[in-house]
Amino acid sequence: MNPLDPDSLFDPRGRVSREGDEFEDEDAESGDVEFEDDEGEDSEGAPDEGELEETYRVGPEVIFKWRDPPLPTVAQVVAAAAVVEALDPRPDVSDAWLSAKRMTRAECSLRLGILLVKRGLVGSDVPVALIGAEITKQHRPRFPVEDFIAAHRGAKAAPDSFDWRDTYTIEGARHALVLHGEKRTPRMFATLPSGGRLIVETVGGPVGKTRSSLEHKLLRGAIGRAVTLEHVLPSDVVAVAMPRSARTRQLATQFRSAPVIIRTGLQIFLVDRQGAVEGMQALDGS
Repeated sequence: MNPLDPDSLFDPRGRVSREGDEFEDEDAESGDVEFEDDEGEDSEGAPDEGELEETYRVGPEVIFKWRDPPLPTVAQVVAAAAVVEALDPRPDVSDAWLSAKRMTRAECSLRLGILLVKRGLVGSDVPVALIGAEITKQHRPRFPVEDFIAAHRGAKAAPDSFDWRDTYTIEGARHALVLHGEKRTPRMFATLPSGGRLIVETVGGPVGKTRSSLEHKLLRGAIGRAVTLEHVLPSDVVAVAMPRSARTRQLATQFRSAPVIIRTGLQIFLVDRQGAVEGMQALDGS
């Protein structure tokens, strides 16, 4: 018997998932998967006693069930999913993340990383941790990592791989982005041409007007994580990055003049959807 490998259910767009998967969130950003199997009961239309039923979901609505023991192989699951989706296709709506009024942490990190390598502001490849819910959650459209980087003239080192975790080269850039899902690292870091390091804590947030104090809380949280990082050297440039909006521009101006920010040299980067990042004077000298 070839048991099903749960990790293999993560297809390129996150379209196939097994019903019963549950997440325990850590800071509402990531989770570990627990799998639960439905044991059959003696009732009309239900599997026989001892027979195992597995339910798989393709996209938000297309569902198929697997009743025949033993458990299906990964190839059988993928093949069944392809048949079901062909009969009842659902549009890929992962690009909805990019038209939303909120920029995710993944989008903020990728936009900043792409700009850093394109403009030659780093002296090494740039590891980027993508661990937000837009990446880890199964039962929602997953952020389109590969498509997003491809739209910025990027290419995957292993184009046939179904895993978004890979090295991505950007056209015209000397260095690459190395995407991973490690939780216990800064969201982004790289060696600077000067020899020091750039260490960045990124956060998502609104890109339009809001009536709440959300942006204030997000920026304070990112600053708290940045100033408590371990193993920071005097030559390092430590920064926080968040989406640019009228509100975050006001907050950034206010926070940059705070004595503790001046004393620590903490930088505040504001990332917009037009490909610009505000507040990078410490890197490019502008």
